[in-house]
Amino acid sequence: MIAGLASLIITLGVIVLVIRRIAVGRRGGIDFAEEVKDFFQYLLLLILILIVNSGLSGLINYVAGSDKRLIANEYVLARDSAFGVVATPLLIATALWTRRTLERDEDSRESFALLLYLTAIQIIAFASFATSGYRWLLALIDDGTVFGADLGSTFLWLATLGFHYRMSSHRLPKDRVQVPYLLLSAISLVVTIVAAARVVRAFMVEFLPFSETILTTTGTNELTRGLVTALIAVPTWYFYWFSDRTRAERSQLWNLYLLLVGVGGSLVATLVSASIIFYDALVWFFGDANTNAAWVHFDRVPGATGALSASVISFTYHSRILASHHESEEGEIGRIYRYLLSGIGLATSSVGAVTFVVSIVETFAQDDLLVGRSPRNSLLLAITLLVVGLPVWQILWRRLNLHINQDAEREIPAISRKVYLFTVVGIS
Repeated sequence: MIAGLASLIITLGVIVLVIRRIAVGRRGGIDFAEEVKDFFQYLLLLILILIVNSGLSGLINYVAGSDKRLIANEYVLARDSAFGVVATPLLIATALWTRRTLERDEDSRESFALLLYLTAIQIIAFASFATSGYRWLLALIDDGTVFGADLGSTFLWLATLGFHYRMSSHRLPKDRVQVPYLLLSAISLVVTIVAAARVVRAFMVEFLPFSETILTTTGTNELTRGLVTALIAVPTWYFYWFSDRTRAERSQLWNLYLLLVGVGGSLVATLVSASIIFYDALVWFFGDANTNAAWVHFDRVPGATGALSASVISFTYHSRILASHHESEEGEIGRIYRYLLSGIGLATSSVGAVTFVVSIVETFAQDDLLVGRSPRNSLLLAITLLVVGLPVWQILWRRLNLHINQDAEREIPAISRKVYLFTVVGIS
């Protein structure tokens, strides 16, 4: 796993450096050779962290007696011991070398490789901590096993995440620290929405007579999994999103996060969840359902309801944050907000219109030509997408036209309007 991850990081890093070289060139006195050197220095540091955490977590589990398989598997024990004994001194030496470089040369904080490193290690640390912590907490709740097989990995990666969280705050300039912070905010926000969906799904399945298949895989167990996921994701989102360094400067990246992730992503999740609920209801009453049991047919509704409630809350929250810092709707941010939401609604409606045409073709086509979803269900899917998408597009498009009527000289030449129209016409 470490070799595969390292290969992926090297490939992506080289691609980013080449793109940066082409885009930036020699402007601004950027020393590309120095950036390449810094890249491999931080790459070495990252790989050593992966190796040391892998070895130490295995040794912690062995010493704590949580993983009895290691006793019979001398190869695994030897590998973890080699990782810990050999790689730890190398990690310490490389870390001290990097620290001296950062303290000696203030310009090294502007290194693009440092930004890549701090972003990559925090994403990897959070993913590893979330995965191992999830398994460890479930084992702790189910069996009361404190020294579970994932104990060492959980706390090692949590410490790694916390250390680099502080390192980003102290070492990166203000205009760059938002990159890892906002990326982790986005990732943890998605996991939080998934956790909320699982919790709501568990409550609905617990108190409503859904199928036995759902009951055996969700119910109380699903509630536990949802709460454990939330326990991991919500604090992470809170610390990264409410960090002073994240919110102190309303940069273009901060606005981009609010528009694409907080508002746009939440709206997409809302429309998808609402479409699932509405479509299943239409198929049950007017379409060709696969079963006569209502609670079996509506087995997707609990999860979609949870995702819908969480995404609506996320959309409302981020929309208010955006509005509170851009009080005037005449600005470019307000304009992008309207065109973005209008585009999402238009895209949904367009898919619905295409599906409607397909359903008409399926109705008149012979059975041996088109095989799959029944024409009636295709028609109901088209109606669902049109019902969900058209109001969003219509409301936002009317607001856009209202602003154009009030101030045509400013609105018509706006770059956001040109991008929107060229995109719509080009895709069409």
